[in-house]
Amino acid sequence: DQLFRSAVQAVDPTLSQPLQKTLDRSEEGFKLFLERYSKALTRRDDVLSQRVQRLRNFLLPEGQPQERFFGWVTFLARFGEEFLSALSEQLTLTDTEIQEISLP
Repeated sequence: DQLFRSAVQAVDPTLSQPLQKTLDRSEEGFKLFLERYSKALTRRDDVLSQRVQRLRNFLLPEGQPQERFFGWVTFLARFGEEFLSALSEQLTLTDTEIQEISLP
């Protein structure tokens, strides 16, 4: 920075003040850019945070696993007869382990 100022001063001393004004404007412009960039990062992070929270609420409503929170009636109301068909086709009633079913 000082080397450049010295070079300008050596060529034409009257350019020192315009150089300083240019540097000041550049610094202000860069500060403005950094503020905008920071706000954009914050917005992006807020959107991501909201998406993660929605997913968390979907998977763990009120902090509980959804299979413990939502009863079978919820899925019957949502999927209708297809839910009952999926249950009868995919569940083994004698199996005591956790079972997973796929719904359309």
